[in-house]
Amino acid sequence: MHEEIIEDIRAGNLEQLEQIYVEVRASFFSIAKRQFPRISAEEIEDIYQESIIELYKNIIKGALKSVEISFASYVIHIGKMKLIRLSEHKQRNKMSELTEEQELLTEDKDERSWEEVEKIVEFIFSSTDPSCKAILEAYYFKHKSMDEIAKELGYKNADVVKTKKNRCINTIYEKVKKMKTN
Repeated sequence: MHEEIIEDIRAGNLEQLEQIYVEVRASFFSIAKRQFPRISAEEIEDIYQESIIELYKNIIKGALKSVEISFASYVIHIGKMKLIRLSEHKQRNKMSELTEEQELLTEDKDERSWEEVEKIVEFIFSSTDPSCKAILEAYYFKHKSMDEIAKELGYKNADVVKTKKNRCINTIYEKVKKMKTN
């Protein structure tokens, strides 16, 4: 049965591929959202489409001649591998971002007391743009994800929030540098 579907797709009958796409999509999304909650729906959609394309390419180039399992399992396996790579990439980026932020906070330590540091942080935070303050509070104090912040504060997506947060951090860093030189 699977061999016939593979031959139909190889022969150019994309209706079979379209049927697989429709039949597997809901299962894939369910699994992806449950196992990878930090990956956005848009990213899951992209990965699903890439997985279907990879299935198609494997059929066309002859790398897939028979399927011992269902097409659903095959596509979901391809997608899970892609989701794992994306998740690891995001984790590395987050760790890199945290390291950069820690460097900003620990760079050029001086002998000020914690009370002085708290006063400086309060001053800088109070003079920060309200949109920056909202993002920083949501991210650092409420521990919300970029997707949650985007939805809550009305931004287009998590990438916009991340960019805005980085700009805010840089602005604060520049304020601190100016304070140290004065």
